[in-house]
Amino acid sequence: MAYGEPLKQKSQLEDCSSIDLLARIIYAEAEAESEKGKRGVAFVIKNRKDRDSREFGGNTYKGVILKKNQFDGVNRSAMLKPDTSSRSWKDSLDIAKNMSDKDNPIGDCLWFNADWLWEKQSFDDGREVTYNFPKESKVHRVVEMREIGKHVFFRVEGY
Repeated sequence: MAYGEPLKQKSQLEDCSSIDLLARIIYAEAEAESEKGKRGVAFVIKNRKDRDSREFGGNTYKGVILKKNQFDGVNRSAMLKPDTSSRSWKDSLDIAKNMSDKDNPIGDCLWFNADWLWEKQSFDDGREVTYNFPKESKVHRVVEMREIGKHVFFRVEGY
């Protein structure tokens, strides 16, 4: 299967290579972002993979990307049918193919949100920033944060 080949249904993602899956999720999550923003998405996934945790889907790109309810992009049409002629797809594929040569712009961050969702879920009291994950009652202290384009990349205490 060629990278970015159109898929008819989400279940076909299981048959994609790691590079193809990584390029698709970068594209689906950060299509309108800069190359640096796309690298941020890629490194969240790599950081999770490197943790080798069941919580994040294990130690493979496929496991992390396809872990249920982790990335909204998996449910977007862009994941199944990326515009492979676009600059955004070409950047996404280049990042996926060359991760070891790319600079990490987000450090050890393990999550990202669109800036509008970050504003809704986080709180800055002037001393510390906290984040409340949807469907959780516990508030987490943010220990690392980077803003790139319209995304906020972050890591909370304990991770």
